[in-house]
Formats: sequence, C-alpha cells, structure tokens
Amino acid sequence: MSAKVALIGDPTQLLQSVATQLRSAGLEVTSPEEGPVDLLVYVESQSQTSWQALQELWAKASWLPQIYLVKKSHWVYPLVPQTELSWWLHPTQGQKDLGACAHKLIALGKMARQLHLHRPLVQSLDLGQVLDQILLHFGQKMNCFNVHWLQRGREEVLKAADSQELSLLSQSFFQRDGCWRAARDRDVYTTLSSLKTLFQGVADQELKGIRNGLWVENSLIVPVFKRSEGEALGWFIFEEVASTYDRDLILRQILLGLDLYSPYLGFAFEHREAQSRSFIDDLTQLHNHRYLPMVLDQEIARAQRQNQPFSILFMDVDFFKLVNDTQGHWAGSRLQGEIGRSIKLALRSCDYAFRYGGDEFLVVLVNADSAAAECVAERIRGGIEKTRFLIDEKGIQVTMSIGLATFPDHAQSKEQLIKLADEAMYYGKNKSRNIVYVAS
Repeated sequence: MSAKVALIGDPTQLLQSVATQLRSAGLEVTSPEEGPVDLLVYVESQSQTSWQALQELWAKASWLPQIYLVKKSHWVYPLVPQTELSWWLHPTQGQKDLGACAHKLIALGKMARQLHLHRPLVQSLDLGQVLDQILLHFGQKMNCFNVHWLQRGREEVLKAADSQELSLLSQSFFQRDGCWRAARDRDVYTTLSSLKTLFQGVADQELKGIRNGLWVENSLIVPVFKRSEGEALGWFIFEEVASTYDRDLILRQILLGLDLYSPYLGFAFEHREAQSRSFIDDLTQLHNHRYLPMVLDQEIARAQRQNQPFSILFMDVDFFKLVNDTQGHWAGSRLQGEIGRSIKLALRSCDYAFRYGGDEFLVVLVNADSAAAECVAERIRGGIEKTRFLIDEKGIQVTMSIGLATFPDHAQSKEQLIKLADEAMYYGKNKSRNIVYVAS
C-alpha cells in the first residue's frame, strides 16, 4: 500500500509538477480533506488559506512530517520549522530530490508517531535507570552491533589507558555513576578497547565541535547537551551500524528519539549532581565521611563477587595542631585543602579519597592488595613530605602517618576494616610518625 501525501497549495502548474514527481516516486497524492496521510507537502502560495490549513493539520498531529517547497524570498520561508520532521526544498531546483526526501521523511514520521503514542514512562531520577531505558530503546530499534553511553571526559580516560589500566577499568567500576553503559552484554575489556580505538580516531576539537552526529567509519557518535548550556553531557555511540541503511535517515531517527528522552536524562544528571554535592567536603573537595559507608558496601560486594581484594589508607597529618597554633586556623584550613589535592593527584580515577574528619583523610584503593596499596601509601607520604605548601606566601612543610588495611586479608567488615587501618596509623604515629604501617 502506497504512502499518502497531502499536497497543500494553490492549483498552479507548479503544484501539478510536484504531484507528478511524488507519484513517480510511488506515492499516493491526495488532499488534506481525504483522510489520514503520512506526509504534508506545502507548495508556495500567496494566500494565507493554504498556510492556515497546514497549521491546522500539524496542530492535530505534531508527529506528521512536512516538506516546504518555497523560495527563500517567499514570506513563508522564515516560518519553516527547524526540526527533524520539517525539510525545505527549492520549489523548482529541489524537485529532483523530492521523491527521496519524501520517503525518508515518511519513515521518520512513522517512528515519531510510534514515539508519540508510546511515550517513555521514565519514572525514576536515578541516572543509571534512565540510561538503561534509553539504551534499551535504541538497542531494540537500531540495527547495529551495540549502543553505548559514555560520559563526557571519560573518553580521555579511555584514550590514555594502557592495557593494564584498561583491564582495571573493565572491572565494572567504569560503569559507576553513569560513566559508561551498553545496551547489550559483551566482553567489557574488548568493548572498552574498541571504544578507545574509536575515540583515538577523533581529534579533540572535532569531538567538541559535534552538534548532531559524527560518523567514524561504520560507527556513529551522537552528543547529548545540557538543557540550558552548550556543554555536552556525553555521547551515545552506535557501534558498527549496518551499512545497508541510509546514514542521514539513521541520524534523524536517533535525534528524534533523543528529543524525547534527553529532558529525562538532563533531570537525572541534575539530580545526581545535587546528590553528589551533599557528599563533597567543602574545604578539600574530597568526598565526606557520609559517602564512605556506601562506597565500602559497594567495594565489599564487588570484592566478594570478583574474588579481588581492595585496601584502605587511614591518614593523619603529623603535628597539625602546631600549624593551627603557630600559623592560625585559616592557614590550617588552607593546608588541609592543599593536602587533599595532593592526595587526589596520587590516585587513579577509579579510587576514592575522603576527608574523614579534622586533619584525617581516608582513601579506598580499588582492586589493590596490601603490596600495591603500600606503594601508593608511600607515594602519598613521600609527596607530602617533599612538598612545601605555600599558604599566604609562607611555606609550610608537614609529614603524614598512614595506616593500611586490606579486605579480606585483615578484615571482613567495613567497620573492622576502618578500625584496623586507624589502629595501624596510630601505631605508626607512636612509633616514629611520617610512616606507612600495615595492619596485622
């Protein structure tokens, strides 16, 4: 059954020529009064009547695609909607492309109607759940190997990762907080390797300049932007799209779906950012102690599931009270902020750093046994010892004592793990200070 096209305009030779082109493309040409149609084609007219008729039809079915055959000098041209469902063609020069454009728009219109009738019921503000629903939608609709979400900034982590770091990233913590997700379950290491190769083939400026989509061989990168800003939240990557499909049509179908889902995604990101702010220490910009139980529960579950250890470092600045007494509390607070930044710089992106309270800090080292954790602790301790912190043009040098405990070698619960790391730190302080001491 042929798709129906409603032709709107004054009965002129131009209108008859357009009708002939549409019929030669295998489409049935009808008038708006003859019932439901799949496409509206407006041919330039000097009367308001035809324009009003088009507006009335579109108001009843906003998912209905339209083609506007008007000159740029025509009074209607500035009013042509700038959407995926509205295309402009020159009334004479554009007729050669009319049939192909009509078929593309009819396909898009069918998808838009389906989306309109089955609007997504995103009833959660949880970022992971919203991303999973969007990926499920595209995974069912798109003929491609896989569909991914990658948060902005994570492509740099992938591009810089060597094989060992990529192996760490693949052990599921890269998926936390909506960093990366996929529609279909595949081997994670292989998938991240493919994404790394994909993004290495795109220059940074080219990536930042994407507004709608960028094809990289047979894969498509589509950005999602914040509602009120031009900054990308991240990208949906459609991996190895079937080459038999029209690329322009594929992109337009994707953009239609994202138009519907992106507000939910924006709200979910705002919700997550609000939650994150409540878990951030204002002084150091590290996580605060309220976030620690959640992280430890997550890492214990992961360690048990993957049979992998993780370690924590409990740290305390030596003679910090002396800094407050001699330099003032303002300098002491500034010093804590600088120490927090130094600690964070010594860690991997997958690790967690906390201001535990006062001048105490705590670090969770993911997938790190005692030996690996001791190396990190020594790097932090040595870095603090060698740094001359410039506070109000005065140089301040301090040292740090660090206690280390590993799950499950030293403890099988989060409470016991913290307790043992704390005790190890105090043992080191009593012994000599400026030391790393491992729990026993």
